[in-house]
Amino acid sequence: MEDLRKSILTAQNKNRNIHGQCFVSDDDLRDVLTEEAVRKALRDRETTNDCKLEPFHIDHAVHVVLHGARRTFAILVHIRHTKSILQFIEGDKYQGSRLDDRLPFEKEQLQAIFPAPTIVDEFYERQWHFTAPIFCDSIVTRILPPEMILPIIEEESLGAGGFGDVYGIKIASSHQRFEIQARFSAGDVPAALTTLPCPSWPVILACWSVEFTQKLETLLPRTAAAMNPPLQLQHKNNSHSLSASSVTQSPTLILLLSRSPALSSPLSLLVLHFFLTSQALVPQGLWPALWLRHGSLVWAL
Repeated sequence: MEDLRKSILTAQNKNRNIHGQCFVSDDDLRDVLTEEAVRKALRDRETTNDCKLEPFHIDHAVHVVLHGARRTFAILVHIRHTKSILQFIEGDKYQGSRLDDRLPFEKEQLQAIFPAPTIVDEFYERQWHFTAPIFCDSIVTRILPPEMILPIIEEESLGAGGFGDVYGIKIASSHQRFEIQARFSAGDVPAALTTLPCPSWPVILACWSVEFTQKLETLLPRTAAAMNPPLQLQHKNNSHSLSASSVTQSPTLILLLSRSPALSSPLSLLVLHFFLTSQALVPQGLWPALWLRHGSLVWAL
């Protein structure tokens, strides 16, 4: 099992974000955790836990790992508790969900699986290297734990203003599921990262695509001027929705990342919804200026 553990550590050290934090991609785990490697690790007598797996347990555990539990199993290999995969399987309550879909685990959940607090802490700390988010086309707000490792591999300052700092960033291609990526390129998709001055925890507010037809200089003048080509917006059927269905140039993906706890409230979703679908936008395509004041949304045309 030590050889498998070394292979997982090698895959972990292969990817680092801009802060030097390591993360493991699903593609790398798929290459390392083959059926033969998983079966051999479950039969290994040198694991630290005393759990005994019967042959029929091993067959089922191998099937579970290969069909949606590679990350969970990799963490167990990392902490030398591979046979504890059986306890994770027993906790699925026959809901038909993949074990990896339950990551990351809270400590309270792990305490029901591992008897020793030290093992709970070790699993909790190691899991973050295997749970870097995979971004997709979505406008639903996500609040990420502070321990979450973001797969941002490059950044470039684009400008700053009263609402925060703006960076051009590159997300690791293994952690993207953008439809636009398959349509326009096979590599990393550029994005823009917006942060507010007061640091707290990352909050994914939005990730969407925009087209190049009308400038948004009234909203982000420095950012729009810094981007090449300039950031622009297209209206469709008077709905003011953002779409990439008729793009003739490679679009820019915008990722708004807020570090302000004030924007983790339901109000942030209201602001986001207003940005994306509001009927109140003026016909010329200029977005109104927005303010957050006393918990309410105020805008001025």
